[in-house]
Parts: sequence; structure tokens; C-alpha cells
Amino acid sequence: MSGDPVVKGTRIPAETFLSYLRAGYSPQAIFEHYPSLPVDGIEAVIRSAEKTYGAAWKSRALPTAAR
Repeated sequence: MSGDPVVKGTRIPAETFLSYLRAGYSPQAIFEHYPSLPVDGIEAVIRSAEKTYGAAWKSRALPTAAR
């Protein structure tokens, strides 16, 4: 995926799930949209966001792709 972090076992970029979470979707709602997502996938994305962006990860803008 061009070097972008993905959820383990999928080809779905972690940024996809960060966008859902920042928009107010619950983990349950995300699993309904992505039923093949590993059970710990959302928690892993949240841990990664906290490590990368800090505790205020929900309010930080995602980096834009270089063009």
C-alpha cells in the first residue's frame, strides 16, 4: 500500500479507520462496514494513533498524501 500503514491482515490503510473514528463512528459501526476486520484492528489503530499523534489524536489533522 505504497508504504502507508495498514491494519494487519488487511490491505486497508489505518488512516481509513482513523477517519471513521474522528468522524464519530463507534468501533461497532466500523466492524459493521468492515466485517473481515480483525477483532483487535481498531484498538491497534488507536494505539498507533496515540503513539504517533499523542493523546489528542482525534483532533489532529491527518497528513495529506504527497503529490
